[in-house]
Amino acid sequence: MRKSGRLRFKTSRSEQKSRTRKLLLVFAAAFAAVATLSVAVTLGGKSGFFRLFEQRESTAPSTMETSAEPVKLSGSADILLYCYEPAGERLVFAAAAHADADDGSVTVLALDPSAAVVSEGRKESYAAHFARGGSRSLALAAEKALGLRFDRYAGSTGAGFRTIVNSFGGLKITVKEALHYKSEDFLLVLSPGETVLKGDTLLKYFKYCALGGAEGANTAGDLITAMIGSFLPKAAKGDALERFTSAINNMESDISIVDFKNCSDYIVSRGADIRVKAVRSAAELKP
Repeated sequence: MRKSGRLRFKTSRSEQKSRTRKLLLVFAAAFAAVATLSVAVTLGGKSGFFRLFEQRESTAPSTMETSAEPVKLSGSADILLYCYEPAGERLVFAAAAHADADDGSVTVLALDPSAAVVSEGRKESYAAHFARGGSRSLALAAEKALGLRFDRYAGSTGAGFRTIVNSFGGLKITVKEALHYKSEDFLLVLSPGETVLKGDTLLKYFKYCALGGAEGANTAGDLITAMIGSFLPKAAKGDALERFTSAINNMESDISIVDFKNCSDYIVSRGADIRVKAVRSAAELKP
């Protein structure tokens, strides 16, 4: 496993630190499976994101269990999800996810990449914050706009996104209306009815959503929740757990294989029952 410094986090729920850390292991792994993490999280020059959270690091020693005994998960956490294309540091999608292990739920709020946010003394779009300062600036902008602090991140390049989506056989969706979009960047053609989108087409769909303002962000949020809802039940099966292990082993993260195995029982037992919902406002993010 590749490391990039110490990824330790301090939240406003410090009294639940141990429980929250366990929760993060599960949902960071889960988001890896749904393609918000690539097989190897590619951050490039975005090491500033690690420093953002290191500034919040507690001076107390970690209490994370690393034994082989299954752990009971509880607590909640807020996670930043994003996907980008390295060329031009182009933000494809970004979302805030609130994961609650106590009631087995995940709520997702997709961000409009074109929405203007004042952060670090600048008023610019989420996409511009990301292009200028990478994931660190994206996180700071989203935290300020949404009034929360992220406990974890899950980021992916477009290439990693395609790989993970394809490893799960694509995403089945129902297209309501025909869509034909062509630009110098990409061509997207969708016909009405039920279809399975493979990684390349799904990535193009997210790129298309990024051009659609608030309405496009809502569609992106629906797609992200569909991915989580579709892939988590598959992750509860043995072969998918092997893919989990492979993904975690190649991530730049503080999640170890031992940590993941400690949490795998939760994924197996609850994966098919976790409720996933897209919301449209920060007020709805934490039920």
